[in-house]
Amino acid sequence: SWFFLATWICRMEQEGRARMGHLLVLSEMDDAFRNSLWRTVTEELGFEFIEEEELESSGQGVDSPGQSQEIIEDCVCASSKDADDQDIHQTVDNLTTSFWSSVGSDDADIVESLVYKLNGPVSIVDRVALTVHRASYQPGAPIYPPEYIQFGVGVPDNLTVSPKMKVTRTDETQVFNLKAEGLSMAGPYLVVFFHGALQKQYEDNRFYLAIEKITAFGERCNTPQKLWRLKESSMGNSRDGFDLAKYLSG
Repeated sequence: SWFFLATWICRMEQEGRARMGHLLVLSEMDDAFRNSLWRTVTEELGFEFIEEEELESSGQGVDSPGQSQEIIEDCVCASSKDADDQDIHQTVDNLTTSFWSSVGSDDADIVESLVYKLNGPVSIVDRVALTVHRASYQPGAPIYPPEYIQFGVGVPDNLTVSPKMKVTRTDETQVFNLKAEGLSMAGPYLVVFFHGALQKQYEDNRFYLAIEKITAFGERCNTPQKLWRLKESSMGNSRDGFDLAKYLSG
């Protein structure tokens, strides 16, 4: 049957036994076809992949980056990491093969975060771009997106926080337009919060998040006039339960 054929093919690939004499040469198989076979087998065994979605051009604060400048200066820290080579720095290295991964969790109701230092003494954040990583080396090439994303900008005792925004289940880059949502967010640090995990990893049956890239767009403020205007603007809405000072000292 189709299921047993798919099982045999996947087993041969996993064990590295593909040979030219086989009916199908796995090393020459199309990636999409191979992933489809993997999904067929794992789903028949009871494993679930999330249903991926098409990225809309607008809505939910998603828009194109526009003409704003990139304003992330450095990486500060992550709430967790699954391995040393899957840390926050992998989200700004512009490599499609690297990514940040959270630690695994038995519970889907998790909150993880990444902290970045912004350019200048203060930067205005207009948009933040997110790219979820596709684990093409894993069975079925799953993606590991959060359910919601949220942004905090400011300093430890005054962190302006956006509402939670729905994340599209895709590995295409999606941009969350804070300025278009009427949010005035400025400060020296950006915190990206991830709420909820959706995809389990086949190997250990635990929930993970995997983020390939984070890019913040906005304007660096290094003149007295701009800094004074920011001081006069509303920057309240401090987030209870989040201690940025602890992040920075840790």
